[in-house]
Amino acid sequence: MQSKPTDIYIHAILSGDTAALLPILSEGIIALPPTSPDAISDPLMITFGLGVVSGIVSDLRLVRIYASDENWHAAVFEGLIDGQLIQFSDHLHLSEENLIDRIEIFMRPASVADLFYHKMSAKIAGE
Repeated sequence: MQSKPTDIYIHAILSGDTAALLPILSEGIIALPPTSPDAISDPLMITFGLGVVSGIVSDLRLVRIYASDENWHAAVFEGLIDGQLIQFSDHLHLSEENLIDRIEIFMRPASVADLFYHKMSAKIAGE
């Protein structure tokens, strides 16, 4: 069974309205994006980074959702970058307060993930 924060997260990613995530992120949020060697704990940086996805990936859609009894949920998305298929697996952990306190994002295939990384870096740099 998915949770309300999971529903909000999925809608925000698909719509690009990542500001809607701010109320459901815990104060101690940790995000482990595939495009950074470091964890990110600033909610504004997290929502900004997630918001860039919709500007890079076209035809983004939800493929499936997984949930466990240990407050872990995963949403698998796929879309196209320059006509190539990319998949994202966003793993979300919910705190006892039912807020997202950890986000771990994985991408595949590696060749398209590398293309995503370069496009995301260019977007962040304002190119």
